[in-house]
Amino acid sequence: MNKYYNLALNRAQLPRLTLSQRVIDKIVANALTYPTETGENLVGLAVNIPGRIEPDMYVLDTIAPDDSAVRRGAYFEQGDDVQGEIFNWYADNWEEFRERRRHSYGNAIGAKWDVPLANVGDWHKHPGTLTHPSGGDFETAYQHVFDDKEGEPQILVILATVWDRAYANADESVDPETLIGITEHTKEIDKPRPLKIPITDDTLVRIDFWYMSRKTRRFVRLAPIVTEDSLLPNLPPVSWHVTNQDRLRKELESLTEDGYKVLRLQGFNADNVPPLEICLQVLRMTGKYVYTIVTKATYPAERPVIRYAPIESIPDNTPHIFAPIWAQSQPVPEDCYPTDPWQPDSLMVDLLRMVEVKLKQKLVEKAPAK
Repeated sequence: MNKYYNLALNRAQLPRLTLSQRVIDKIVANALTYPTETGENLVGLAVNIPGRIEPDMYVLDTIAPDDSAVRRGAYFEQGDDVQGEIFNWYADNWEEFRERRRHSYGNAIGAKWDVPLANVGDWHKHPGTLTHPSGGDFETAYQHVFDDKEGEPQILVILATVWDRAYANADESVDPETLIGITEHTKEIDKPRPLKIPITDDTLVRIDFWYMSRKTRRFVRLAPIVTEDSLLPNLPPVSWHVTNQDRLRKELESLTEDGYKVLRLQGFNADNVPPLEICLQVLRMTGKYVYTIVTKATYPAERPVIRYAPIESIPDNTPHIFAPIWAQSQPVPEDCYPTDPWQPDSLMVDLLRMVEVKLKQKLVEKAPAK
């Protein structure tokens, strides 16, 4: 099967590809860091344009694998589920941004970004000077594109290679891989070129951009536009509960050891300003209240905020308890918090324990005399 060239599709109808500068910077940095194969997931948008067969593709950022990634000379495996958790965090926040912006759209430019966030593909480093997708790349991409349940109708595969500049600057005019592209995007007839980023007098990183869809059914080479980060939508910092699993484990264990039961951990737009906050709903089995501990994505840099609701607010016979509890909760008065400044090495349980004591005293004082 010819994986690259035979294509009954007007070149002008291929996707227009735009990437943020941060994406290129990450690709270059990682390609130089690891002597073996390496790579990351690509997060972005596929924007359908009236009159065009293929969507415009925007790559906003990358998601790196964790330490479980397998990197070898001619093999790379992304790792475990952390990338999926990071993508879900981005996607949940993106939906909040979409909802907020949807009420303020005044022109087509604003509405342009009202599309779901997507895993638009991946980039990976190839060994030597292999600048086109391997047979394994083709099989993986093809299965993804034609997977109706888990896949997307299109995928980007970006390849990075590290070159000796003397060879990398050789004439590519006879390379058949350059004969498919987007003429209005490249301003050069039928010859989309890879990016070549000089590193030293002797070394450069070459980046090649490939695309497959249910319509192309083959890899085709694209020509990219790289733009300033500020000209594309930005994704929020990844929340602490994803990036610092050890801290999350310690917080949950400390709460349990102190006699609290953790009912729920959930992302929620508590202050009506994205990004989402991470909220833990907890109670003492012998207590009268259920507490919602509200942390920002940057926790523990800032002190949590605590809300309380009567224990009767917990609904029966449903797993969907967060919203009813939140709706009946109220913020803990500021004078119930410790007077000492919050320290990043403090734990939620220590804060909650002190707040609980002060709140109990305050409620007793406010209670009408019998």
